[in-house]
Amino acid sequence: MARITDKASLAEHLLPNGKRKGRELREGYVSINLDRGVWHDHYSGEGGDLVDFIAQREGTDVRGVVDWLSSEGWIQPSPRQDLAAGNTVPPRKWFYSKGQEIEIEPLDEPRLHVYRRADGLPVLVMARYLTAAGKELRPFTWRDGGWDVGGTRGMWLPLYNLPQLVKEAARAVLVVEGEKAAEAAAQLPKLSGYVVTCPVGGSNPRKEVDWSPLSSDRIVHVSGDADRPGRSFMRKVCELVPHAQIIRPERLYRALGGEGDPPDGWDVADAVSSPGVEEAEST
Repeated sequence: MARITDKASLAEHLLPNGKRKGRELREGYVSINLDRGVWHDHYSGEGGDLVDFIAQREGTDVRGVVDWLSSEGWIQPSPRQDLAAGNTVPPRKWFYSKGQEIEIEPLDEPRLHVYRRADGLPVLVMARYLTAAGKELRPFTWRDGGWDVGGTRGMWLPLYNLPQLVKEAARAVLVVEGEKAAEAAAQLPKLSGYVVTCPVGGSNPRKEVDWSPLSSDRIVHVSGDADRPGRSFMRKVCELVPHAQIIRPERLYRALGGEGDPPDGWDVADAVSSPGVEEAEST
């Protein structure tokens, strides 16, 4: 989604009877910081950015907020509507050079995970860099006719493998924790009955993720890593997709040939031993 450039004017539109106090606009229990574009309800304790506020007020999701902001003239149409038909993902060497520019100091070309619209056009590339200090993950988004590093805040975020999710709408879905696990799970014959996906954000899915392809008439299973963040991930997905059913990692581990309980931190990618599978190296 394009950036909201005039947050102060938008805040005044959302709180037409608000009174200014410094750089804050307040109406009743609700206040909006005019510089940061964040709101807080001093009665309920709730808060968030302006996307959250509009979503609650209009009773809609992130996609609906984008449409509302566009129709009201607060932003230009979203990149998912404006992508040129010829848009492609740059080669890994380009991402390596960009990593050097932003002082990541990558040891090699990064591994790329591409998020696409339903029609196949890419909107987000998660680049996984290996550095001397460990792994670094950076999002590259399509904005204003080109790719560049930048945050995904306020952006419409599709699920991973969205084109396949839409094309094979009758198949069951397995939601896993991260792109690495999603790519590995798709290689496993015992999981071939699923379309495998994951949300942006790993164990803490971003609120801008569009979950609408996982409709209530579809079988949806979710499995996370065998650790505390993995358990939190499964709970969060079930809150966002109420009809989803949990497959605990212990059960999945044994179904894929493991014995006993999985080691701490195990995920489905660890079940892939073939060196030819991208992103299947042991963590």
